[in-house]
Amino acid sequence: MKTPKNEKTDPASAGSGDLIPVGENPPDSGAQVAGEPPVSFGADEGSHPGEERDFEIAPGRNHRMCWIPPGEFLMGSLADQAFHQEDETPYRVQLTRGFWMGKYPVQQSEWQVITGWNQSCFEGEARPVEQITWNDIAGAGGFLEELNTRPEAGGGRFGLPTEAQWEYACRAGTMTSLNHGKELTSAKGRCPHLDEIAWYDANSGAQTHPVGQKIPNAWGLHDMQGHVWEWCFDWYEPYASEPAVDPQGASSGGYRVIRGGCWGYNALYCRAAGRSDFAPDLHSDAIGFRLVWSLMAR
Repeated sequence: MKTPKNEKTDPASAGSGDLIPVGENPPDSGAQVAGEPPVSFGADEGSHPGEERDFEIAPGRNHRMCWIPPGEFLMGSLADQAFHQEDETPYRVQLTRGFWMGKYPVQQSEWQVITGWNQSCFEGEARPVEQITWNDIAGAGGFLEELNTRPEAGGGRFGLPTEAQWEYACRAGTMTSLNHGKELTSAKGRCPHLDEIAWYDANSGAQTHPVGQKIPNAWGLHDMQGHVWEWCFDWYEPYASEPAVDPQGASSGGYRVIRGGCWGYNALYCRAAGRSDFAPDLHSDAIGFRLVWSLMAR
């Protein structure tokens, strides 16, 4: 599935967007909790899938992350699965190390405290940051370089997830098109199952929303499907034909991988297996990102 490239389609038949009643803002959107010191950059491994910890990204500012255990999974979608696309031919992937992943997409307030600027189209401290390029995040002098200059004690780093890490974390042990164990019922228009976990063109009201207002997957991650596309580390390329261990993607290319679908695209693009690409020097109000922290972060 490669439609997005360097342009975004107009949102179609946007609705009011029903909320899962968990509050206007996520309860752990960054304020430091008294009596619970944030974890240092050298945090050890989690004890169980979905364990949550706060990582301090700036003085007094925490980022909530969930533990994603090592494991093996079938990446992509089976040919007989509804809405399968030609670039999703499945292959076996083994991830040998666990990693911490942001419970939510990076929020505008978090981006601004690190970079000092915010040009997001849909303004709101708890909304996902958008209008940022891959280069703004991972290029020289970018967000990650600034973040990783802070003292650390265990050799780990913040980074962008690889495409394999992203899909593995999104699925959380499922092989269904949606990460809460249900299937997509419609490629276009309203899908009640997708409404439970995602903002997309039929329920978003043609905008982003504060993070964490839809139900999470089994490992505690919110907004992995829909809301904003998320940049991955990899250059876009066809999947391997043989099993892979800790795949990092191509060594070069013209487009970086984006995953998850967004508020302005139809349900088809929000499947767990759905993938697309975007030029790393271009930005969009439909693309944000999510952090990982690990010994292997890139």
